[in-house]
Amino acid sequence: MRIVLVCPDGLSILLFCKGIIRVLQSIPGAHVIVACDTGAYKQEIEDLRVTIVSVRMYRWMNPLEDLKYMWRLWRLFRREHSDVVLNFSTKPNIYGSIAAKLAGTPLILSHVVGLGAGFQPRDDLVGRLLRNSLTCLYRLACSFSSKIWFTNANDRQYYLEQGLVTEDKAVLTQNYLDVS
Repeated sequence: MRIVLVCPDGLSILLFCKGIIRVLQSIPGAHVIVACDTGAYKQEIEDLRVTIVSVRMYRWMNPLEDLKYMWRLWRLFRREHSDVVLNFSTKPNIYGSIAAKLAGTPLILSHVVGLGAGFQPRDDLVGRLLRNSLTCLYRLACSFSSKIWFTNANDRQYYLEQGLVTEDKAVLTQNYLDVS
């Protein structure tokens, strides 16, 4: 089984995925692939005994850069014949889920780490446009995901109220952060 974890950066892998990686590696036949821009954390991620694929993600809003990011993920999922894709954070959740669906990945999971700046209550034109765009993109991405994992009950409730996710797909657990 080929499992791809998609994160925006190396620090996110170390904070949110270290424990998950250990559990996944205990599954017989599991091969864990980490897709992110490792940055200064490359050696620490290599120490986790995973396959690292560098996938650069543009941190700000730029539709062209976002399409390039989704295309790079799609190519990775096709090349690796991914069985499971587990996305962490906003852009991986959106573009990773769409790319995984287009690549034919059977199991797509997304972890909502928080609502993010795009959902902050701003009443100016840019704020409304950003929030509406994110809502549409998240609705599409969540429709492709098998499960959406929340660690914050308020975030889960927001997604349910906005129609971004259905009750049967929303999973709520306690927050997990590897502080070591």
